[in-house]
Amino acid sequence: MHGCGNNYGIIEDLDGELEPHYKRLSQQISRTMGSDGVLFVCKGERTDYRMRIFNPDGSEAEMCGNGIRLFARYLYDKGIVKELEVPIETYDGSIVVLPKLKIENGEVVSVTVDMGKGKLLDRKCIQINDTTFYGDHISVGNPHYVILTDEASKSMAIKYGPLIEMHESFRPERTNVEFAKPWRDKMRLYVWERGAGLTQACGTGACAAVFAGYKRGLNGSDVKVFLPGGALEVSIRDDDNIFLTGPAEYIDEYYIEL
Repeated sequence: MHGCGNNYGIIEDLDGELEPHYKRLSQQISRTMGSDGVLFVCKGERTDYRMRIFNPDGSEAEMCGNGIRLFARYLYDKGIVKELEVPIETYDGSIVVLPKLKIENGEVVSVTVDMGKGKLLDRKCIQINDTTFYGDHISVGNPHYVILTDEASKSMAIKYGPLIEMHESFRPERTNVEFAKPWRDKMRLYVWERGAGLTQACGTGACAAVFAGYKRGLNGSDVKVFLPGGALEVSIRDDDNIFLTGPAEYIDEYYIEL
């Protein structure tokens, strides 16, 4: 499945039998399918269901804005849940989000997710070789370093993204990196994802970038974010709660032999 080109394999593991193999499966599937990671459908502790997210390098992520929309549609389309709004926990269960499906003519056309509150952790100056970056360190359930610049480009993300991800300022967890050009109710965005590299889209990255621009007065609270793979809509409420809306589409179905 994919959301704006950000694609993930989804594996149902409600009995937990595959858990010892999550890291290996994520590496194998990401390599053979060319995906940005794997989502595992697990039983939750605080809610009925938990989404666990593994990157192509085998590391586990705390949250994924595109992934949670795909996960919610999967649960609904497979008949695992019948509600259009269902709480889902991620990672170790400490994060709970509430996706809501929009249905037209019996089909899911979009999913809106209450992503929780954005947090400005600090503002950092990062030196990469001869280039200095001034950015905002944001948490939307996972870490992001947002660089707001009129020069945001794919080439900039490819050149500097991996170096910033691994910068000593963000060790040992590392960070996702956003290069964003905001203007009023729109934003152009390129994301270097921690553990995955340059992706077609990143839901939490869109939330973090809009939140950073909003706090600096560079964009409004309702922004359409244009990424290489498509557009996402981000809305920030007065209490700093962030809502993310976008598509959740199928690519294909595969059978894997362990």
